[in-house]
Amino acid sequence: MSARKRISGISRRTLLQAGALMSAYPAPQLLAQTPEPLKIGFLTVLTGPLAAGGQQQQEGAGLFLNERNGMIAGRKVELITQDTGGNPALAKTKTQELVERYNVPIMIGPLATNEAIAMDSYIRETKVPLITTTSAATVDLKSHAVNPWVLHAFGTAPQVTYPLGDYAAKTLGFKKIAIVAEDFTYGHEGAGGFHLAFEAAGGKIVQKLWPPLNTPEYAPYLAQIKPDVDAIYMGFAGSNPVRFLKQFNDFGLKGKIAVLGNTTSTDEGILRVMGDEAIGVYTGAGMRRAWIHQTTTNLSLASMPQTNTTPDSIRLVPTLHFSSSRKPSRQLAQRQMTQRHFSKPCTRSGLPTVRLGR
Repeated sequence: MSARKRISGISRRTLLQAGALMSAYPAPQLLAQTPEPLKIGFLTVLTGPLAAGGQQQQEGAGLFLNERNGMIAGRKVELITQDTGGNPALAKTKTQELVERYNVPIMIGPLATNEAIAMDSYIRETKVPLITTTSAATVDLKSHAVNPWVLHAFGTAPQVTYPLGDYAAKTLGFKKIAIVAEDFTYGHEGAGGFHLAFEAAGGKIVQKLWPPLNTPEYAPYLAQIKPDVDAIYMGFAGSNPVRFLKQFNDFGLKGKIAVLGNTTSTDEGILRVMGDEAIGVYTGAGMRRAWIHQTTTNLSLASMPQTNTTPDSIRLVPTLHFSSSRKPSRQLAQRQMTQRHFSKPCTRSGLPTVRLGR
């Protein structure tokens, strides 16, 4: 073979190899134009007695994404929703499904505190970050080390009920109160905060009744309320406050015994379906439409007429919403992380620096 042919052959082989190598990699412009969607696992309650709260979570998430055309920092968001039914065991199963089947790099939710407790060990094991709107379990988590992969973007149940207990004793002048609260973590902890503050201010909790979360009729519990109490504290969530207050009214107790309640007893999400039974109830609830600060109004109320989204929907999803999730969400999207190359330490480093509120 002549030198010319050898040079020609080598050049041809080199050219073919170079072409094959280049074809294996997309053009840089194509990568920039078609970033991989950002998968976010969304654990909420779509069925069961807590579904009203889950609906508000969905409304809040929908509001956030609609205002941004379904994008975060130029990346399309793929929100993978799982129904936990308010069941701790199912919540853990759905968490495993999001991580192992859908390969999500981050999750938000769940709705109920006892669900988050059930998921805690799995989150520690897999180190997939969870940003939760659940009230932090102040009592149940005392025996656990702090989970560095979980960010609580809401607070605790007693944060609201503790000042309500103080108000009941010092301002309303109540001396004796009975507690009627649901028999699960959220119900216990909210009632605990109210109990501590009320008795510290000179009042006395004389009775505690704990109906199960799925109680169909409250008459057996209403019949047990001591007749000489000044008021009851109700600790309910989801659609249950609607049924409890209606049955309380039907039982002939309205006007005879005052009612105080936790945040979710009369939040705006369920007030819209309540009747006169809600009048006169004292609660430590979130913001009302008429009270919202102008800055919040600019962000959310413009979207409410067509979405029917309530202020509580915004409160319940701070993980996707406004200031509480901007840094983690931008960090995820702008670094163009994929499920294969997701840097968990990167997200973890951003979580402690998130500023809740404005």
